[in-house]
Amino acid sequence: MNISLQVCSLSQAKRLKELGIEQRSYLYHFKDGVFNEAWGDDYYSAYSVAELGVMLQGYVLPEYKQDYRLLPEKKHNWHICHSPNDYPACAEKEAEARAQFLIHLIEQKFLTSAEVNQRLLNS
Repeated sequence: MNISLQVCSLSQAKRLKELGIEQRSYLYHFKDGVFNEAWGDDYYSAYSVAELGVMLQGYVLPEYKQDYRLLPEKKHNWHICHSPNDYPACAEKEAEARAQFLIHLIEQKFLTSAEVNQRLLNS
């Protein structure tokens, strides 16, 4: 499987960096692809589903446990929602849905970049 299908998009990676998220991941986005090493200054963390799960710890849980839900759907493949009628994150790839939701939570001040960075550091 193409590794770029398992990580957040380059634009999401750039936004997460702008929001102050540490550039610590197993994979990195560059202009010409996704690689497992970071070099130079022009790179962005390509967070995987697992890494985004650590950052979203306590927010994305099965439907029966919390108000925030990760739902596989046919139209976009993945929805993350607060309630049945509220979908702040929809994407074809799970990693992109999780990244979109994380960006939403930080921008709406449900989470801070400091909290997310601490979760990354503790993992």
